[in-house]
Amino acid sequence: MLIYLKKWGNSFSIRVPNNFVKELDLQMNSAIEAHIDGHKLVLEPVATEKKLKDLLAKITDDNLHKEITTGGAQGKEVW
Repeated sequence: MLIYLKKWGNSFSIRVPNNFVKELDLQMNSAIEAHIDGHKLVLEPVATEKKLKDLLAKITDDNLHKEITTGGAQGKEVW
């Protein structure tokens, strides 16, 4: 896919296609590491710590599994 450099103030910018954003699970203001590898410009998302509320928000009826039982109490568990 071709992406063109555009002028933005005194700098240049690129637009990241929406399908890339979705596939990499990026959000607005996600940190991106940029470096040069030979004659290539490499952009990599910075791994961020996931927040519990964000992970829980992704649970839907379609991806929620049924309760799993592992048998009765084995020790001094309090049920």
